[in-house]
Amino acid sequence: MEESPITSTILPPRKKLTTHLPSRNSISNDKEIDLNNYLEIFSGPINFPTNKKTIQHNKLPSVTNELSVTLQLYLKRHDSSSITIFHKGEDTQHARTPALWLSADDSKPRPSCSVKNSWAHFISAGNNLELNKWYHIAYTLSEPQKRMEFYVNGELVGYTDEKDIIFNEFPLKIGHSDKYSDFQGQMSNFRYYNIRLSADEIFKDYISYHSNELGRNRGKILIKKIDPNDYIEIFSKSTYFPTYKKTIQHNELPSVTNELSVTFQMNLEKHDPNWITIFIKGEDEQQAYTPALFLSPNDSKPRPYCSVKNNWKHIISAGDNFELNKWYHIAYTLSVPQKRMEFYVNGEIIGYTDVKDIIFNEFPLKIGHSNKYSDFQGQMSNFRYYNIRLSADEIFKDYILYHSNELDQNRGKLRIKEIDPNDYLEIFSEPTYFPTNKKTIQHNELPSVTNELSVVFQLNLEKHDLNRITIFVKGEDEQHARTPTLWLSPKDSKPHLYCSLKNNWSYNISVGNNLELNKWYHIAYTLSEPQKRMEFYVNGELVGYTDTKDIIFNEFPLKIGHSDKYSDFQGQMKYDLLQLRCIKKSVT
Repeated sequence: MEESPITSTILPPRKKLTTHLPSRNSISNDKEIDLNNYLEIFSGPINFPTNKKTIQHNKLPSVTNELSVTLQLYLKRHDSSSITIFHKGEDTQHARTPALWLSADDSKPRPSCSVKNSWAHFISAGNNLELNKWYHIAYTLSEPQKRMEFYVNGELVGYTDEKDIIFNEFPLKIGHSDKYSDFQGQMSNFRYYNIRLSADEIFKDYISYHSNELGRNRGKILIKKIDPNDYIEIFSKSTYFPTYKKTIQHNELPSVTNELSVTFQMNLEKHDPNWITIFIKGEDEQQAYTPALFLSPNDSKPRPYCSVKNNWKHIISAGDNFELNKWYHIAYTLSVPQKRMEFYVNGEIIGYTDVKDIIFNEFPLKIGHSNKYSDFQGQMSNFRYYNIRLSADEIFKDYILYHSNELDQNRGKLRIKEIDPNDYLEIFSEPTYFPTNKKTIQHNELPSVTNELSVVFQLNLEKHDLNRITIFVKGEDEQHARTPTLWLSPKDSKPHLYCSLKNNWSYNISVGNNLELNKWYHIAYTLSEPQKRMEFYVNGELVGYTDTKDIIFNEFPLKIGHSDKYSDFQGQMKYDLLQLRCIKKSVT
């Protein structure tokens, strides 16, 4: 058994951005980002250090309190010193906003900025960059959000809280600086923005780039489309397991000679102390496991299997543990001619092994269940079974096209159109008096939450209390559940927002100013597992936030204005909206 390092299909950089990001001016318009909000410093691939660049401050978009940088990067050489990707500022003047270096020897990204108490504030983000491989890079910085974020290939890999960011008027140097080593490699599509790009906009930029490349290079990647006779799409829409676990008879599947592939999307909702079955074609009693995929007990690490002549349970441990409530693109391939089993996650090969004398079988294909191990609990979609071995390019294309199609279908959900009515429940709109009309909403009446939620409403407090005041709580103290929850503190009515985490069921922060009596406030509470963040807004302003990890959602009722333990709210509320924020489709 042998495991490979993570690799990816290498695509050339795009010649020019052809899909523009939506405008920030309004959620409900169709405009693109204003040209005044960014400068594309160069588009085509440029070799460094031959063409290293210095851009004067007055040629860049005027920055107030937010900025973003996006680029494609291809590293050809590590260095014994730190490598400069970009740097706006001067070490001698204690200015580094924004800046990105790669660490000495191993080229791990180090995004930096200058703040009031640290002129060289940085984080070490993500994995070391490999040589001779294209990466999509995004750096964002925001004083209103008090946050620096760093993305690689559309995924958030590092972030830190920031206060009192110091911007500067020095030139922007790309690929060089006065102190550290020059970058050696290529960059393309280098954009400098005076706005903070959202996670959705960054992911869209990454996906749009690759889908444009695939469109231009379709003939280079695939000579012709896959024959429909070579696969069966067993289901396409999101399907819940174990409610709809499936068994497909052998004669309903494409006829396999000596190769096969399986592709699908998967969202795991629960780990298990036993093995979890994703799919298996075969039976233990008959010593047949071709193909099969299980997740390991407790941590859900992928374990692809097949049966060979001398080992009916040939297995590899591939990639990282799967996180809960997160969609993954999965691909499994098996080939006698290639003597190879491969496993891909999100378009990248993360495990493979050489195989000889593969034993195929005529047993049914079971999806999400087996006779011996635990059922899968979560969702799957786009489940395809092929009688050919998909290439790395075809798998990467499937991953990219799936997401680009999703972006096309949901383009409005990013920022252009209004929020989808399916993403929220308006519990009441007119002013409602409490505690006379306190409310309890059952879990099954609320929108289905995967890994993000928001609550927004108007509030008018008429009386303080010697005890805590309940605004809303979903959960029970006896069950150690408080996601989401908002109370006001005794006597002074300062907001306290809560959620339950794996290691702290009553995690909370005290935010903003005390609420005054007989005054209307607009309140917003947001919680996100992908962003690892809980935020609280009053009258449209962010007044408090905290990092969160391993959020525990629950199926208890939502109580508004009352709870079993604390005082009832006395006053009025209106326009209470509970909104589901889906990963890659969140709305700000």
